[in-house]
Amino acid sequence: MSLLIVAGIVAAGTAVLLSVLLAVCVGPSLLSAPLRNPEAFRRRLYNVAPFFVVLVLVLGINKGLHDVSQDVSWVVGQNVTGVFYDLEGEFLIALQNAFPEQAAFYFSFIYVFGYVALLVFPMIAYLFSDSLHNLKVTLIAYATNYGIGVLMYTMFIAYGPRNVMEGLLSQPMYEVYPEVMFLTSAVNTNTNVFPSLHTSLSVTAMILALMSHREFPRWTPIALLLGTSVVISTMYLGIHWLTDVIVGVALGALAVYIGEYVVNRVDRSGVIADPDDDQPSVSVSD
Repeated sequence: MSLLIVAGIVAAGTAVLLSVLLAVCVGPSLLSAPLRNPEAFRRRLYNVAPFFVVLVLVLGINKGLHDVSQDVSWVVGQNVTGVFYDLEGEFLIALQNAFPEQAAFYFSFIYVFGYVALLVFPMIAYLFSDSLHNLKVTLIAYATNYGIGVLMYTMFIAYGPRNVMEGLLSQPMYEVYPEVMFLTSAVNTNTNVFPSLHTSLSVTAMILALMSHREFPRWTPIALLLGTSVVISTMYLGIHWLTDVIVGVALGALAVYIGEYVVNRVDRSGVIADPDDDQPSVSVSD
């Protein structure tokens, strides 16, 4: 099966999961609001577009400099793989043994499909909030995660535990979704595990879910469940060390703080006018 077909299957599965989450947590009435007031929705898209551009630019720059970053890392980077192994020992083996074999299906599903849905949901749902503040913070926080993460990937060389403890640590993803594992291997580099961006971005999404609980109360417990499951899955599947996860948690919280700071500064400066200040919001009452 080609990587393109695998990518299509993953995209389709994620789209189904995302559609269900939007229907349950946002609701058809709110989702259909743009049809009732398309002009207000266009204003909101225009207002948030610069923040989307920032995220796209960061992702594009990271992708463009990927090979350069890897080359530089081997010159100036510090190999910390042995340090992590000495600190943690066989903790991940004990973690795997703490779960029944059937958990491999759950954590593999979460790592592949749940993670993407967790990150994409806020970018869609918060577009229908009374205020665009949380969506702006989300976009800047995501960009911050990737920006700092890639910088740390350049500064530190760290192989994942599945590469270090081969034969001791099982690799459930290869058994459950071997094609998907090959897809992720084609995108990621096995030395880029510190910190865990799966963890940092999931923590970012969880914090924002708590911040938006008043508007989307059903999303909060789902986000917490998905996010926590993603964090555990990165270790259970042998992809990340506990150290990667701990630093990832800190990075996720820092990213939200930076996102709040940047958005508040931009809003106070008045450089980008917020349509919610003087225009009716896109809501079910429109």
